[in-house]
Amino acid sequence: MTHCLIRKVNIVVKIVVIFLLVMILESQTNNVILNAQNSNLNKQVDVKSLAILDIAQASEEERSFAQALNEQITTENIIEEEKPIESYTSKLTGYVYNCPKCSGRLACDSSIDLSKGNITYDDASYGKVRIVASSKNLKCGSIVSINASKISNEPIIAIVLDRGMTGHKLDLLMPSDAAARKYVGNTPITYDVLRDGY
Repeated sequence: MTHCLIRKVNIVVKIVVIFLLVMILESQTNNVILNAQNSNLNKQVDVKSLAILDIAQASEEERSFAQALNEQITTENIIEEEKPIESYTSKLTGYVYNCPKCSGRLACDSSIDLSKGNITYDDASYGKVRIVASSKNLKCGSIVSINASKISNEPIIAIVLDRGMTGHKLDLLMPSDAAARKYVGNTPITYDVLRDGY
C-alpha cells in the first residue's frame, strides 16, 4: 500500500514539474514573440522616417517626390513575400510628363492626365504605387517591385502605365527633370514582376 502511494505521489510530482516547465517555456516564448514584435515595430518606424531629401531645403517638386515615396513605402496594401513571376537586372531612369517625346498622357491609359503633377497611381490590389514606363516586354498594368538602394531603402512598388523603353529598362515618372537627374539618373536596379498585366 505504501509503495502504491509513493508511486502515485511520484506521478503527481512529475505532472506538476512538467506543468511548471511548460508554463516557464510558454512564458519565455511569449517574451520572445513580444520582443520580436517590438523589434518589427521599431523597424516600421525607421522605414517611415526614411529621408532621402533634406526636406527643409527641398523644392516643392522634390517634396512631392519624397512624399510619394513615403506614401508608397508605408502603403499597407503592399503584399509582402509575394513570389515574383520574373526577375530582371537592368537600369532605371527618370522622366517627366512633359518630356520632348511625351504627350502628357499615359500610353496604357490615355485618360490619365499627368499635367496635374500626379506621379502615383491608386491600384485596386496594391494601393498607391509609382508609375513606370517600360517596353512591351511588360504588359500594361504589370506590377513591379524595384530594388534601387540609391533612391529608397525599401523596394519601390510601381505599375507599368507608359511605354517608350527598350529591353527590360524602366523609366520612373518624376515630378521634375531636376529630381529625375538628381535622384534617379541612370541607376542599376533589380526588379521583380509581381503581376503580369491587369
